[in-house]
This record gives sequence, C-alpha cells and structure tokens, in this order.
Amino acid sequence: MKIIVITGASSGFGALTARPLAKAGHTVYASMRDTTGWNARQVAEAKKFAKDNKVDLRTIELDVASQVSVDAAIQKIVGENKRLDVMIHNAATLVQVAALAEPSVKVEIEAIAHIGAAVHVRWQDRD
Repeated sequence: MKIIVITGASSGFGALTARPLAKAGHTVYASMRDTTGWNARQVAEAKKFAKDNKVDLRTIELDVASQVSVDAAIQKIVGENKRLDVMIHNAATLVQVAALAEPSVKVEIEAIAHIGAAVHVRWQDRD
C-alpha cells in the first residue's frame, strides 16, 4: 500500500479523494492549514471517519504557501513512514485571493506559489 499526501484536504475534492483512498488500504495524510483553529472541525471529522471505517486516514498541518510548513509536514510524514509515495496537490485559494486582490497579477502569483511548493517537495527528496 502507498503513503499518500493530499494537500487542501479539509474540504471539496481533497476530502472526497482522501476517504476512498484510505478505504482502499492506503495510508492517507489529509493535509490542511490551521488544524487547531479554522479546520479543527474537519480534523475531527477525518478522525471520526478513520475510526468508523477502520482506515488509516490522518490529518497533518501543511500550508502550501509556506515552505517552512511544507518542509515540516513532509519531514514528519517521511519520519513516520520512511517514505512518501504519492503527492496529490489539490490546495488552492484562488477564489479567496481573487476576491481580495485588486490586480489580477496577484492571483497569478498566488497560483504559482502553490504549484511551486508541491514541485519543491517532489524534487527535494531527489537531491
């Protein structure tokens, strides 16, 4: 079975992807930011799902806009499992940023920051 990380798994496609992968027998890390605040309810729901379905679905703090957060989460996952097999990059804040941003270039920069963090995770382990 695989060790899988899904970014932006507090809701939407991320959460919907995490559950069937865990049911298929994989260890799934549903990553999200602010796990003790804004997303505390989603963390509790993921734990309940894991317990009720006897699957290995875990939550982890990971903010793709922060390289420090990405590095810490990946180090924890690899430390616990000795590997990371699959990264599903789903995190996005474009709608929130677009609502707050005046120039459209701000949205482009935010999108690049999220994609860049995932690419860095992939290549960091290859060095």
